[in-house]
Amino acid sequence: RALCEMLGYEPDDLIGLRPPDITHTESDPDADRRLRALAQGEIDEYAVEKQFLRKDGTPIWVFVAVSAVRDETDGRPLYFISQLMDIEARRRAEQALELSENRWNFALESAGQGVWDYDYRCRDTFYSPMWSRMLGYEPGEVSPSGDAWLALVHPADLPQLLRDEQRHFDGETEQFECE
Repeated sequence: RALCEMLGYEPDDLIGLRPPDITHTESDPDADRRLRALAQGEIDEYAVEKQFLRKDGTPIWVFVAVSAVRDETDGRPLYFISQLMDIEARRRAEQALELSENRWNFALESAGQGVWDYDYRCRDTFYSPMWSRMLGYEPGEVSPSGDAWLALVHPADLPQLLRDEQRHFDGETEQFECE
């Protein structure tokens, strides 16, 4: 029933249809290979995100997990169990975020501005490609982990930076800024 609701079919409409009949073929080019491997016992299960086609022809992103139920005596597959979950909203949100990030990165790159972001909880750093180039490094060349970024601060500026940082941690300032 859930599959019918997800794809807009009545139960009788789905009877006799094969997965390729309701699957957007370009979204899962390895489907046949995986299904053969599952049937032959090379794998026990697989999961994939792919697009199905609703009855009206519109695509919908679905997370699919498939496993085989096998005969206990000889291991041959008796049937497959497929679990499907509608992930269309999540995929749309991911695409919107990617588009937004691409615009943001394009604007920063065009303006010649770099971004540096340090996560104090994880002690992890992100350096945009432009930021790295501004300092004479190739993107990915500066370590994103630990306090590696502190080694990039000029020694004469480090004491003031650490004082300003501590003032922020102590709640004396709303944000941490330094030059």
